[in-house]
Amino acid sequence: MAIHLIGPGGQEWWIEPSHGLTAGTEAETQRELQNIATTVRGAAAELCKDIRVEKDDDFFRSVLVSVGRMGFVYSLVVKTVPAFKLQETRSDQVWEDFNINLTATNFANFVANPSLHFLQVLILPFANGQNMHGCKLAQRIKLKDCPADQVVDGTGFDFAGFICRQQDVRIFIPLLLAALAGLIAVAALVALAAAEFAAASALAAIPFVGWALAAALYAAWAATLTAIAALGVTIAALTTLIGYLTVSGSVTSGELIAAIANFAFAFGLKDLMKAALLMLFDNAYPTKSNGQPWTQTRISWKIMDTYGYKYEDLCQKVDSMEIAFDVAAATDVKQGYIAFVDEVLAIFGDLYNRNIAVAGLMSLRYTSKTTALIGMSKFPKTCHIEIPLIRKFAGNAEFIDRVQRAAINHGGVPHWGQLMTTYTGADIDNLHGSDLTTWEGHPHDAHPGRWRIQQSHFQQRLHNNLPPGTLWIAR
Repeated sequence: MAIHLIGPGGQEWWIEPSHGLTAGTEAETQRELQNIATTVRGAAAELCKDIRVEKDDDFFRSVLVSVGRMGFVYSLVVKTVPAFKLQETRSDQVWEDFNINLTATNFANFVANPSLHFLQVLILPFANGQNMHGCKLAQRIKLKDCPADQVVDGTGFDFAGFICRQQDVRIFIPLLLAALAGLIAVAALVALAAAEFAAASALAAIPFVGWALAAALYAAWAATLTAIAALGVTIAALTTLIGYLTVSGSVTSGELIAAIANFAFAFGLKDLMKAALLMLFDNAYPTKSNGQPWTQTRISWKIMDTYGYKYEDLCQKVDSMEIAFDVAAATDVKQGYIAFVDEVLAIFGDLYNRNIAVAGLMSLRYTSKTTALIGMSKFPKTCHIEIPLIRKFAGNAEFIDRVQRAAINHGGVPHWGQLMTTYTGADIDNLHGSDLTTWEGHPHDAHPGRWRIQQSHFQQRLHNNLPPGTLWIAR
């Protein structure tokens, strides 16, 4: 409803829409705030006596999303609603069958429930044998009454969670050495295999019954040899892992996952790594609890705040993009943001087929249009597609560049605070148009020119070889 901003030179601004929070004119509100700053005990710590007031829709809409260009937001006045409860349900779907619900024609009916508060579709990156992709649907319904909380609790020991909260996985070296010793001891199967072969050879000399017994022992001998071969591969892999951890220095669990994945993809073990990554993603976002479909009812903020405060998840430290699309452009499953999703899945598939490691998810979430001039939710029905990638995978750089080029081709609006380095100044002009021109002109103080983003500087920032996520805007 109002923004308290500290701009250049320490100038304080109180900014509202033209018909906003306070009554009266700009001058009246400014006099009132300045009077409070000078007469109310302690108020000077919160307000300067020369604070300036603006009640202007474009001014407010410019500051609402300003990418740091206009100063520091000191405080906000927000409008709230009475507390309410949400019920969240999750289910497993197949993207290629489910996506028909998300076209412009069908979407209105799919979200017709007036109590629907939130919709998310989480798409897994790797295809199955039929080139289909699993996805997880999450819906949150706003409840009219206040039923008792229904909380989903974890069951059993969370092994993946235990691994993922380790800052330095070298603490597992003693356990890995013990496992290696056990495997080497089991490798004594070689002696058993030799005994089986000798016995089978002796029995083979006895006609009829001996031949049958020999065949059975030869089969047992072949099975033992298979087990020995598997043990050999496991022992070699475990030895390599212990050696890597020993010489690599401090390694987080996420860095270890990336190192193992890059190795696995390079040496023909990508199918095994694919299974492990899918298990990691499933563990992070389950759709069942104790074998039953996931259903949870809690006060709204406890459902909406999904951050795990118990510990830091170091397995899924990510580099992330988020891009917004107009739902209305998806006239069928071959158009708009649905076609973009399929392009991203094809990029995942191409890297996988080329033995280049990359792992991440796609999360589709929906909002209405923002009032901010250069906010990303520019459309009456906006689909936000967030794509987090586990860091340090070999294919990340290529993947990010290709996905952003696909997003530009489909009119995707990037999140200012996430990766967007492939976008140029011209791309931003095309996406925001006259809204960007209006935004560049605010605040309209005595020196408006110093606020403008010079196009050459903006393009230079985007084309320079800066680290991913770097945002520099000259004023």
